[in-house]
Amino acid sequence: MLKLRIALLIFLVTVTPALAEEVSLHGFVQGNYAARITAEELPGPEGGDFLLGEERLQIKLAAASQGGGFFLKTDFFHDVIVRTTEMDVREAYIDYSAGPLDLRIGRQIITWGVGDLLFINDIFPKDYAAFFSGRPLEYLKIGSDAVKVNLFSDLISAEWAVIPFFQSDHLPSSNRFFLFDPFSGVSGTQRMTEEPRAEFENTELALRLFRNLFGLDAAVYA
Repeated sequence: MLKLRIALLIFLVTVTPALAEEVSLHGFVQGNYAARITAEELPGPEGGDFLLGEERLQIKLAAASQGGGFFLKTDFFHDVIVRTTEMDVREAYIDYSAGPLDLRIGRQIITWGVGDLLFINDIFPKDYAAFFSGRPLEYLKIGSDAVKVNLFSDLISAEWAVIPFFQSDHLPSSNRFFLFDPFSGVSGTQRMTEEPRAEFENTELALRLFRNLFGLDAAVYA
């Protein structure tokens, strides 16, 4: 699967410039490390002194033409603690614009609200394990495979998100974190996590109506 994703990325990087009017390619190399300041450790291979140890390469490819565009953000990373190398497609979507209508289809990070670390209306998936282990703040947000429609007008504007595939939050694990377990008497083999099946009836819908009133942003969410 990793080889297939790499091949797809190479294809997009080589073919996209020939199809778009404007193309940009950016990225960075980064090392992230976080260690405990106490001598306490957890059992298991992930419970040592380090909460986080990884080397990461991020590539961002953006292409735009009249009325549309494409964006890809993907990470290649090596987790030193569990000794694995993986690829994470963080965002991959196409854009289309026509007059007051904007359409975005694909994996995208949806954010509603402007508060830092205060998520009142932003109910889209988060990676709290990445946040508490010390990764950069951008890794707190997880991309959703969704369709997002924006409709703008002078009276009121609307943003509608359709998410057919459920994406849960990533929570810290007791493999690396000291956590209080309210179900400590229940063995791991007896615990089950049930997620919604990929069916039309389980599609998530979110709507935001907004406009500027007297210099302030006002919005209603549903």
